[in-house]
Formats: sequence, structure tokens, C-alpha cells
Amino acid sequence: MVSEVSEEKLKTFRIMGLFGFKKKKNVEFQINEDDRIWIEETINWLIGGFGLPNKNSELITFTEKYFPNALSNNEINAENIIKDLSDILELDASKISFEIQTDIRDTKNVPYEFEEFPLDSYTEKTGNEYKIHIANSLTSSRLLSRLIRELSYIKLCENELRFHIEDNFLYITAVYLGFGTILSQNLFDIGYSTDGFWETNWSNSLEIPQEMLAYSFALYLKIIGCKTQSLQKELPSDFFKFLNSASEYVDLYPSDLLCETELKANDLYFQAQKLIKNHEYESATSKLNEIIYLSENEREVSFISYVFERLGYIKIREGNFAKSISDFQKALEIDSGNFIATDNIAYALIKMGEIKEGKKYIDKSISLMDKDMGTIYRNLALYFWAKGNFEEAEENFALSFESVFVPVFLLELDYSKFLSAKGEKEKSNEYLQLSIAKKEPEAMKNT
Repeated sequence: MVSEVSEEKLKTFRIMGLFGFKKKKNVEFQINEDDRIWIEETINWLIGGFGLPNKNSELITFTEKYFPNALSNNEINAENIIKDLSDILELDASKISFEIQTDIRDTKNVPYEFEEFPLDSYTEKTGNEYKIHIANSLTSSRLLSRLIRELSYIKLCENELRFHIEDNFLYITAVYLGFGTILSQNLFDIGYSTDGFWETNWSNSLEIPQEMLAYSFALYLKIIGCKTQSLQKELPSDFFKFLNSASEYVDLYPSDLLCETELKANDLYFQAQKLIKNHEYESATSKLNEIIYLSENEREVSFISYVFERLGYIKIREGNFAKSISDFQKALEIDSGNFIATDNIAYALIKMGEIKEGKKYIDKSISLMDKDMGTIYRNLALYFWAKGNFEEAEENFALSFESVFVPVFLLELDYSKFLSAKGEKEKSNEYLQLSIAKKEPEAMKNT
């Protein structure tokens, strides 16, 4: 699908209201309709971000083949698991650190109760570095699941994908990255311990409901051509039955996600994204136009709004701001919640001198996006600069650099030009060199 995703499409799951109008007597599996659609859109998006997985891809298992550091010396700890997951996901482990956190669960012989999910782990991103905060109380199985979640988050960041963080989304990402078997094995963590005087019972589960895990795993298995039956010996018997039922459900009511046209369109989008990153805009445009052709002659490709957004983005990078507007408008006609198109049409309008109209789209972006503010602040900086308010422009450029979640295109170059306009030539050249280091063609033309 796409390498950016809107908050509208990554909304929080609804537990109530299970639907059964499609259900047949021989299919036990049920899922909330909103959850089903959300999962399919999320997997579609992941295909666009990571590419279509190869048929007959091997599922990752908790064995020495995949986790040599964690299992070879019988010490299943955070450091060794992070090393193994970094190798699996092709991440730079030197950029990832961790810190063990303690809370009331670590106080011996003290009763406690959590009304909501306790804090088990989260990842702090600072620049290009990541620090994982991990609860000291995690059992080895829960530690493994949580670190899979955190490293999946880091993988998304390293692939420069814009997304909203939801536990469900991160676990579905982990399924798509091949960890469905391990997550299914550790869906529940139930245990008991005693020191002769004090008894401790615990019952934990992954934050994602098993219906959502089973459905996303069943879809992934269909995509890679893996038979559910092959996992019977690997999974807990109860969950295996649930997964098998989910697989039967997918067979009886095939998802549009499994449509050949949709999969082909996704693969073309992934190719286009790689070409765009390499600034091969003509070839990328050709791939995107192929998707539009598929949509017009076969069926409406679910992410067609983002195809038009990418076409507009290419025109911006080619300096054709006026021509980009129609593509962005088409994208927003199809999906008014496409915040990437909203950001980029604001940028194009301000660059064209239509700052009042551009400001309208900045305001709309703010209403759509509440976390990845780097692009919005950059656009505000350009808006105030165009109005001649250099102080406000400087403040918003600073906020943009502070808020960068994924790289903001041409941020360093635009700031370099702003500094040059202020007469700060030396500092301007520093930021020009940063843009050149990112291999941005527009910066190289300025040398």
C-alpha cells in the first residue's frame, strides 16, 4: 500500500459490536467489521512500506537459527534478544540501547493491582538513536514479545515510514515481518510462584485481542502461501484452532487484500517508493501511472489517493509546484484524511506565493496530525518567511528540526536559503552541506 498512513485508517480498535452477518455455522471465527477493515488496510500499507513478502517465506521461530545469542548460552536477556532481533531485521544494533525500569511489581511481598495495562516497554527515539525502556518484572516470554514490538517500531522508523503508534498496529507489523508464530506462542503469560510465605499469581496477555492477531496472521499466511496446518505442532492448541478457523473464514470470505490486482498495485507502489528515494522520478512516475491504469481497468485500488499524492510529490521535487496541485487535489478528493497530501499541497502553494491558501492547508494538517509535526512546522516557517516575519519563521524552523520523526524533504535546504536571506552566509552553507549529504539533487544544483 503506502509508506504513509492516516490516523483515520489507523484508528484504535473497537472491542464491542462483533458482527455475524457473514458467519456460517461451520465457521467459529468472528471479528468486528471495523477491526477487519483496519487490519486489511494496515497490511496493505505494510506491503507498500516493506514490499510484498516472498512466497513460501520462512516464519521466524524462537530457535538457535534465529536467536543464537539468546539461546546458545541459556541466558535469555534483553541484550541478547536485541542483538538477535537486530540481525533478523537488518538493524544497526549499535544505535539501540536499553534501560531496565523498576516499579511496584519489583517490590517483594507488597500486594498491588493494575487497573490498566502496566508499562512493560516503550522506545524513546532521539535523532538516529533509540533507547528501549523495559520493565524489570517481565518474564522471558513476555520480554521476547515486547522486544519484538519495540524492534518492529524501530524498523518502521529506519524505513522512514510515517505512522501513528498503536499497540495493535505494532503487533500487526510484527506479524507482517514474520513474527506471527512467536507472538501466537506468547499471546498469554500465566504463572504462579511462591517463596513459602508469599504467593504471586500473574496473568498477562498481549495488548492485541486474539481475534485481531489470528486474522492478521491468517492473512499473512495466505499471502506467503503457507498452510495453517503446518503450524499445528508449533502453536498452543487453543490458539491453533482459532487461527485455523480464521483461515477458513478468509477462504469463505476472501479479502480484497488478496486480490491479484491489489497485490500487483502494492508491488508497483513499493517499487515506485524505492525509485523516489533514489530520485529516479521518471521511472517512479511510470510505476505510479501503471497503478492508475490498473485502477481504471480492473477495480478501485484501495490506496489510490496516495498514488496521486506521490505523483504530486514528484512534481514538487522536479520544481513543478503549479502542476503538483492538481495531483494533490485529486488525492484529497478521494481521501480527505490524506495528511501527506495536505502537508504537501500547503508546501507547494506557499512556494508559489499563494500563502493564504497555503495556510488553510497547514491548519487542516494540524487537525489531522498530532505527532509527526516536523513537516507542519517547516511549512509554518516558510509561511512566516513569505510574510516577512523572520522571527516567527526562525522559531518554526527550530521546532521543525526538534520535531523531526522521519526526514522532512528539503528542510535543510529551505533553512539554508532562509539563513542566506538573513545574511548568515556561513551558517547557510553549513545547512546546504547537510542537504548535499542527504543527496538531495536540489542542493547539489546550488553548489
